[in-house]
Amino acid sequence: MRHQPKVHYGLNTEWLLTGGLHQVPMSAKNAWLALVIIFWVLYGLGLALLPRQYKQEGEARHNSRKLEGEESVALQESPRRN
Repeated sequence: MRHQPKVHYGLNTEWLLTGGLHQVPMSAKNAWLALVIIFWVLYGLGLALLPRQYKQEGEARHNSRKLEGEESVALQESPRRN
């Protein structure tokens, strides 16, 4: 079971049944809902940005290999000192 329904159940039902001294204020319930929404929105944005990150990492690897290849060719062509 996901955590959000468990917390909702705990805030609305279990708190009073297990000896909570007062009802949970509506502001606490709203704050929890806001945190859940913010979490999932940020998670979704992160997933949406993954293709961009993979593309950038692939380009960086490609450029790195290209530079390594150019350096090895330059070293092979340079005159050696005896």
